Amino acid sequence: MKSVCWLLALILAVGSALAAPPELDLLRQSGRVMDAGVAADMPPLSQGDPAWGAAPAMLLKIYPQRSTAPGFEEATPATLKVQALAGKGHLALRLAWADKSEDRPDPRSTDRFADAAAVQFPAKPGRLLPYIGMGEPNNPVSLWFWRAGTVPELAEARGFGSLTVLPGAAPEVDAVYSAGEWTMVLRAPLAADAGSPLPVAFAVWDGAAQGRDGRKWLSSWQLLRLPNMRDERARLRAFAAEAFTVGNAMRGEKLAAERGCSACHRLPDGPAFDTGPALLNAGGIHWPGYLRRSILQASSFIVPGRSYGANGISLMPDMEWRGGEMEDLVAYLTSLK
Repeated sequence: MKSVCWLLALILAVGSALAAPPELDLLRQSGRVMDAGVAADMPPLSQGDPAWGAAPAMLLKIYPQRSTAPGFEEATPATLKVQALAGKGHLALRLAWADKSEDRPDPRSTDRFADAAAVQFPAKPGRLLPYIGMGEPNNPVSLWFWRAGTVPELAEARGFGSLTVLPGAAPEVDAVYSAGEWTMVLRAPLAADAGSPLPVAFAVWDGAAQGRDGRKWLSSWQLLRLPNMRDERARLRAFAAEAFTVGNAMRGEKLAAERGCSACHRLPDGPAFDTGPALLNAGGIHWPGYLRRSILQASSFIVPGRSYGANGISLMPDMEWRGGEMEDLVAYLTSLK
């Protein structure tokens, strides 16, 4: 906790020397900030609309989810291109990613799956980001969900296996598969309590790779700045504290070996244990703040899908952390991308 307080003090000190909000500058340095372009009217649904040519683009790394069964251990990270336009109370997102084949549902087969994509938002306004894998019981997420060959849906989730379709305005979708790539635009009204920056995350499923449920690629949380909306300073401060660690990754790697982390978690060049969630891409999927809480408050949220705990008690043992050891370990996990 002393390290986190030191980080917050640093943020405030930097603020006296910068005209722009220091928290925003720090978040940009972390690569977690996106900017939505301004739509003159309703943001376009058509992919061919010239407005997309001027919209800012960001290339995000998306990672195979390995926390739940069926496993996805053999997959490698991929790239997702994202653009955003906002106007008239609506948000449109244009996504593009490589896919070797176009896969749609086949009612005659039980082992063929469709390509799919989802955009995820926190369902409740707040400064503590939900668990990236479909939210938590007390911190849910809302989703724009699309599956090739079916009608798009507006849904909510409170953890793996809890997806519930919601009444209301489902996103409009324009999806095209061509030359080994999916491109699509999703458009829907912004939530009435949406603020700036707006946390958003992305996931894609490859039907040919048996993609369904947790067998997917996903991004970390990104912060989408909405045009004509003032960034909320309290939200920026909270997110900045979540986005950084003051630890030393090299010391953290040594500490992970000394504390026997690889006896339960899969780490680079380590055995394929799954007593605890795999950590191969921990820093690519999770923010340092989540990694810190998952160690210090392991039982506050137990990743579902495998036997990582019982009766609300995590298998993660309580440990004593001296000096900056905790932040060193978080720094090491953050480096795993």
